[in-house]
Amino acid sequence: SNGNDCDDNNNLINPGITEVCDGMDNNCDGNMDEGLSLFTYYLDNDMDGFGDLNNSTSTCALSAPAGYVTNSGDCDDNNNLINPAIAEICDGIDNNCDGNMDEGLALFNYYPDVDMDGFGDPNTPLNTCATSAPSGYVLDNTDCDDTNPMANPNINETWDGVDNDCNGMIDDGLVGTENIAQMDVEIFPNPATNHLNISMDYQGTVIMKIMNAQGQLVNESTVLFNQNHQVQLTYPSGLYLIQASNDEGELLFVERFLKW
Repeated sequence: SNGNDCDDNNNLINPGITEVCDGMDNNCDGNMDEGLSLFTYYLDNDMDGFGDLNNSTSTCALSAPAGYVTNSGDCDDNNNLINPAIAEICDGIDNNCDGNMDEGLALFNYYPDVDMDGFGDPNTPLNTCATSAPSGYVLDNTDCDDTNPMANPNINETWDGVDNDCNGMIDDGLVGTENIAQMDVEIFPNPATNHLNISMDYQGTVIMKIMNAQGQLVNESTVLFNQNHQVQLTYPSGLYLIQASNDEGELLFVERFLKW
């Protein structure tokens, strides 16, 4: 006399049956799994045990479907080395998913070394957790002119109007140089490859000294100067300083040149 069975081939489906979580209408009320507690599970694409908060499914199943977990703490579900159980390392990434990058790590200051003389500019430090200096940076911060490799604490002071040794004084300790005026001189080509031409309104004996970027003397010669002179360059590529004095020790000029 009762015609309310919604699946007369299954004696576990009828209006007298209690609804269970199986994706079927067990009690024939037109709904599936109604009235049951729902649970949310999160996709664990990288299989590290932590799921993606933005990719979830809700079901009455008491256990997570394959590929899903109950934890939603993963901030990068494509990388199994990024999740709340990972220790933070210095890489510019939020490894432990706490919303911060490189937190709690020791920080170091490195200084740009634009002129590549091994001494850095103290005015523009880089604060980072890296345990070694990035390219173009050094630990030292005592360069007083990071655009000039001939100015750093390792350079000997020369008469050129520059604080070469970075002690805060210009041309200090050089006897008799404060009253010597540098002559007008033209050096070319600059940069130079095989030779350097020097032109100035001077005739007489000239003592030429050439120093490298570290302030070391690489050549000294005495020449009879007659307004023009050519210096042969047999040195490695780099920045050099050429200093000329007369035979009485008076400085005529100091100039920089680049050797290709």
